[in-house]
Amino acid sequence: MSREARKTSLRGRLLLTMSATALLVAAACNGGGPSPNGNGGAGDELPQGNAAEQLTAFGERWAETDARVAYDVTTSGPDAGAPGRFVLYWSPPDRWRMDILSEGETAILIGSPQGTFLCGGAGEEAGCLLFPPEQAGAAAGAPFAELFSDPEALQQQIETSLGGAEVQTSERTIGGVQGFCYTAAGEVEGEAGAAEWCFSESGVPLLIAAESATEGSFRMEATEVSTEVSDSDFEPPYPVTEIPTGMPGS
Repeated sequence: MSREARKTSLRGRLLLTMSATALLVAAACNGGGPSPNGNGGAGDELPQGNAAEQLTAFGERWAETDARVAYDVTTSGPDAGAPGRFVLYWSPPDRWRMDILSEGETAILIGSPQGTFLCGGAGEEAGCLLFPPEQAGAAAGAPFAELFSDPEALQQQIETSLGGAEVQTSERTIGGVQGFCYTAAGEVEGEAGAAEWCFSESGVPLLIAAESATEGSFRMEATEVSTEVSDSDFEPPYPVTEIPTGMPGS
């Protein structure tokens, strides 16, 4: 697959993810959430209120929670790519890292107050480019970069209000962690679809799954979850070349 084709595929996945978020929030605004006294003794840790209020609370928790999460990603449809995997290192408000593994290649994106590091290559050719903060294009096309590079992005998506779907709630273990799940089916802007999101007690996204009649299906599921990260996780692993301010970021 060419580099341009990969970018197109990744943009399609991101659009499907965002559509799923809107669909899920639409359902949350119309339905209730899991009972504060749910099964398995985990209900006592759930946010209070209906599903919409719980989802907002999970988004707020995510904006304050350090985490290291490995995700498996599968897609189908016109923009589908090969199954992939990425590891997210998360330390809000201003540090994040994504190690993206797909089709035998690894790319590393690191966000910090210095800017965005884009790292890759092997052996003597391995290196990192440092884009200044104003060059946001450095992360363009990376899967879910818009959702995970800003600690408030998930919360902002959750706070979007639409109507026209029903929500079902459940609990299950994902990646060894108790997950609180919200499943919705309905229409967003006239298009039928379904979505499911699961969160840990601390607000870590454990599962994002979506299905659209035109975009296909998408599934991002946590396989390993930790709330411990270190300063070294956000250091560039290879020699760094700085991109001067004002140069294109893509």
